[in-house]
Amino acid sequence: MKTLFPSQVRSSATHAFGHLPFLNHPKRTLAALVAMSTLVLAFEASALVVHVGGTPYNVTTLTGAFDDNAGVLTQQPWFGNETLAQSFAVALGDQLGLPHDMGNSISDFLVGPMFAWTDSPASNNPNAFRAEVWVRSHYFGMEGGSWTEAARYHPYTFAILDSATHGVPDTGSTWLLLTAGTLGLTRLNWTSRRAPQR
Repeated sequence: MKTLFPSQVRSSATHAFGHLPFLNHPKRTLAALVAMSTLVLAFEASALVVHVGGTPYNVTTLTGAFDDNAGVLTQQPWFGNETLAQSFAVALGDQLGLPHDMGNSISDFLVGPMFAWTDSPASNNPNAFRAEVWVRSHYFGMEGGSWTEAARYHPYTFAILDSATHGVPDTGSTWLLLTAGTLGLTRLNWTSRRAPQR
């Protein structure tokens, strides 16, 4: 394993990231990383907001099989409540896309993220789950909320509340994080330019 000395690390960092003066100062480097992490966290905390029953929720998606993600899917507030799952599906509509193409060579049938609400199938298939979805089909001339039954072992895109906020409405903390991160980087850059060169 090749050992890098501090001067080589600084040189490598300058080569990789361009001329960032604060990288030559450990305390400023740490502060820069904190500021940049704040920016990243602010962006990661963002999710699509939908309103259900007058309450805003941050909704995102998870892709995989129902059985592999049952621990997450069964903890969603609409699980066990078909009416609530339908309300979420209608509120979301196609805002997170229509990832499932269930049409054929004749008809188009696009389906949005699945709001799984029960693992008890309506048919006699024990390996199915039921979900409320948003459907669009030009062939059938329809667009709106519907329900579906699908295999538990097949990968699908499910709707879930954003894990970064647990579905709690964003009360402005995202913007505060963005502002703090931006000001931190600006301050570091201004300070590093004024610092005497060694």
